[in-house]
Amino acid sequence: MSPILVAEAIPNAGDEQDVAEAVFRYELRQLSSGNRWKVFYLAIGLENPSAPSDEFMNRFGGQQPIVKRFIGSEYNSEQIVKEHGLVLGVGGVKWKSKTEAEVDGYRFVVPGEAQGFRFEVKREKDEWIVKSSIATWVASAALTNNSIQWTRSKRAPQILHPMLVANAGC
Repeated sequence: MSPILVAEAIPNAGDEQDVAEAVFRYELRQLSSGNRWKVFYLAIGLENPSAPSDEFMNRFGGQQPIVKRFIGSEYNSEQIVKEHGLVLGVGGVKWKSKTEAEVDGYRFVVPGEAQGFRFEVKREKDEWIVKSSIATWVASAALTNNSIQWTRSKRAPQILHPMLVANAGC
């Protein structure tokens, strides 16, 4: 069990990873249409994102578009922009019951240009399903003096990074 995926009263040890997988798969389905993103990087944790385990990444073998692990020490925003990549992260799991969880997640291409989301996840017929998601925050470093300013959002903007859009020809 990952110490970064904080949980209270976990129904069983495997559920935490299953919930994270359900959120990532939901994000992949939502973001794969339109061929805008060519590579997705998965991260665990919000403050200091880390790479998911090999066992966890094996769940995404053969996924299209390509799914890779996010390794913070190797992060290169120019490379991610060039390859039309997007980082998807799960920051924490909060258990509401044995069959319901709330998950904080995020997306970014470059740090400081990010979006946060809250996912409601429910177990149905031995499978975790994302029932809803809502944008909870947007970060932008381009506002004043390169400082990151967090703002609340009811709806996430559709464009994460202007340079990516220009380079993608979208």
